[in-house]
Amino acid sequence: MQQRWKQLTHRIVHSNPWYRVRQDRVLTPEGKKGIYNVIEKPPSAITIALNTRGEIALIKLFRYPTQMSSIEIPNGSIEPGESPLRAAKRELNEETGLRAKTWKKLGVLQGCPGFSNSLYHVFLATNLTQTSSHRREEEGIESVTFAPFRTVLRMIQDGRITDNATVGPILLAALHLKKIR
Repeated sequence: MQQRWKQLTHRIVHSNPWYRVRQDRVLTPEGKKGIYNVIEKPPSAITIALNTRGEIALIKLFRYPTQMSSIEIPNGSIEPGESPLRAAKRELNEETGLRAKTWKKLGVLQGCPGFSNSLYHVFLATNLTQTSSHRREEEGIESVTFAPFRTVLRMIQDGRITDNATVGPILLAALHLKKIR
């Protein structure tokens, strides 16, 4: 049986309100000592909001780290003491002004397991209503649109949607809804 990574010591080398960086001294699977930096981030709640026409709510915003515009589905961090479902409802409303009557958890995905402990709690939201309450400007959201499920899949395929926290959940929803043949 292959050996697993073993943490020998750890310390926090950077911390801010959104994430912290933990530096671990480790023993590798081949028995060598080394250093492994891990980004510790609160889990996220991600929502595929699907209207009665089978269209998905998409947000467009500029992402500073990549210096690129990004088309995504609503998502955000789960606050301490907040359930994943409550966070999904809050984030959907803040980013789009939408509320949903029906919620279904589709699963949990690993965000970037090679360097982060982040987890994505993925929800499907249906029976949508539009409200006037949102925080789009605060979030930096340029637009909210709806696109047919098949169009969203094509947008992933042709590179218009590249956000990992959107691609994985859309694939999960497509499999759940049997949108992929």
